[in-house]
Amino acid sequence: MTATILFSLLLLLLSSSSVSCYRLPPLNNNNNNNGKQSQQQQSLLTKKQKETKQEQRYFGQQLSQQLKNNDDNDISSSSGNGEVSRRSLILGGACTCALCTTFYTPAVHGDDEIWMLQKAEERIEKEKTLEARFARVMAGGMADYEAWEEVRNFKTNLFSSVKKGDTVLEIGVGSGPNLPYYGSRASQVLAVEPNRMFDDYMYAAAVRTNTPLTIVPGKAEEIPVPDNSVDVVVGTMVLCSVTSVKQSLQEVYRVLKPGGKYLFTEHTKAPDDWQLLGLAQTITEPLQLKLAEGCHLRRNPQLFVEETFQKSNVDAKRFVLSNTGKTPPNWPPHFLLAPHYVGTATKVV
Repeated sequence: MTATILFSLLLLLLSSSSVSCYRLPPLNNNNNNNGKQSQQQQSLLTKKQKETKQEQRYFGQQLSQQLKNNDDNDISSSSGNGEVSRRSLILGGACTCALCTTFYTPAVHGDDEIWMLQKAEERIEKEKTLEARFARVMAGGMADYEAWEEVRNFKTNLFSSVKKGDTVLEIGVGSGPNLPYYGSRASQVLAVEPNRMFDDYMYAAAVRTNTPLTIVPGKAEEIPVPDNSVDVVVGTMVLCSVTSVKQSLQEVYRVLKPGGKYLFTEHTKAPDDWQLLGLAQTITEPLQLKLAEGCHLRRNPQLFVEETFQKSNVDAKRFVLSNTGKTPPNWPPHFLLAPHYVGTATKVV
């Protein structure tokens, strides 16, 4: 994430709800496939609505069970009115704000269980708002990076490994910037993405690129698909933000069929002889971690990739994007992401 995007995210986090939404590019309706495209879009939207309802039901069941489990034991230990137990529950799940415990007054809130449900829903909505803003900024803010000719060239070459009829799983799909390179050739694309606020962008990208997309809620560290089940795993700009690079790569290896390929592009720490860029990454990283969903600027996944797949089965290179110089003012908007590690790793059994 560059300084430009970081400051944009900061402004968005501080801004009011009146910030305008990022608008998706309009679907192309000037061809003979309008009917088919419309049906695909409707099908994808229906699928998304069902997934949303399932999440709502799951949340309701979890919260109801949580309240039930706490009612008998906790209320009896809190002077008869439930104040201490409810405070603990608030701090544990419904709200992370310390003010809730300071101003908590059961008499004002009325029915305690209804109030708890409301506080829990408010917390969920707040988290969704932050995730939605991040998704909106990423969907629009990385456009210049994706448009850079050098990036388009190495992605075109990398994703040429996806063959007609392959089953592809992509981790950290985001807004779907990779789908134009391979989506229409795949028999199925399983999109593993922990941020549900990217769903609308993914569905829209799938319709535009004629991609048979299935969203699979999950994360790279615990990919929810069977062993030896996919031909290709795609991961771009994702190992920077996982909690465990090693575990994520072990999961990638597990789900690949023998002979399957892992296609990756990752931004990394600056090379040792790029000292000023390395210093800029070090200084910016704490803010990056806060605003970019845990993205690390100084990671180097190369050793983990070579350990998981064995070095002889990895064909990759490290480089710095050619539009980035060693010193300012030769730094483009995404200069912090300029050091790259790009290549293919094959599962050999």
